[in-house]
Parts: sequence; C-alpha cells; structure tokens
Amino acid sequence: MTNLSILSKQIRLHDGLFSLNDLHKAAGSEGKHRPDRFLRLEQTQDLITEINSCPDMGNSFKTLRGVGSFGCKELVYAYAMWISPKFHLQVIRAFDAQQQQAITKTPSPLDYQRIMLTIENGQTTNTQSLALEDMVTSFDKLPGILRESMKIQPYQLAQIAKAANERLSRMIHKY
Repeated sequence: MTNLSILSKQIRLHDGLFSLNDLHKAAGSEGKHRPDRFLRLEQTQDLITEINSCPDMGNSFKTLRGVGSFGCKELVYAYAMWISPKFHLQVIRAFDAQQQQAITKTPSPLDYQRIMLTIENGQTTNTQSLALEDMVTSFDKLPGILRESMKIQPYQLAQIAKAANERLSRMIHKY
C-alpha cells in the first residue's frame, strides 16, 4: 500500500491500520478533536464492534503505548466525519488519490518479464503473459514446475534453459 498523505501530512501505517494521531495533526490538532475523545463515543464503540464482527475484516483498531491510536479505513472515515465535513472530504479524496496512484503505477521492469515462452526445437512457438501468482519465484522450483507441466526429463532442463536464455537475450537486445 502506498503512503497516505492528507494536507501534506504523512499518515503512518501500522499493521495495515492508519494513525489517528497523524490524522488529528493533519486536521489542525484541536483538543476537542483528539482521537481519545472520538474513541470514547458510544457510536464509535458500536462501529468498532460492528467492524470486528465482519469475517472479512481484520482488526479495526489498535493503541500502541507511546505511539498512538491506529484504525482501519472505515474508522478513519468515521473519525474524519466526526471532525468536520471539510476534513472528511479531504480524507476521502486522499484515499481516492492513493487508490488511483496504485492503479496507474508505472510497471516495473519485472512486469515486462512475466512471459512464458513455448520453445520447440530451439524456436519460440508461443508466448503468453503470466499472472504474478504464476511466476516462478525461485530457481529451486523450476525443475518441479517444468516436470509437472511438460513431463520433461531432468537432463533436458539445461538444454531448455540455455535455448530460452539465448532467445530471450536476442529479443531483449532488439529493444
């Protein structure tokens, strides 16, 4: 998850929860808007209970002694709404910008390397993009994956790897 920034203030993350203390600073640090006051409200306690009862949600809230209070996104929205409509809108826009930034992130060089080549007789006969979860993340796994997918003999692995590397090197050097 990318960093969240509200009104040029960075909001710290801890275990996927956002710092309510940092939000308080971004909102102007007024005493009446301290996180502990918000957290004592019956409505806030009911919201925390409801969030924690959802099976798809993790922990909604955590207090770290000497560090501050941290809450899930839904609690952040409620806290921002409690502070003011203006601040609530700024928080919504910051989360939207964070989400948009994650979607439009420039692909890394690894994103261009998720290609599976089908090589027959030293020639590429088929290429297909692989999803991240389909990538081989360790060379230790490669022999098992190849054996399962192509019923290949161990002695053939070196020949296949060499041909694939040569072909891939030629393709990369073209660009």
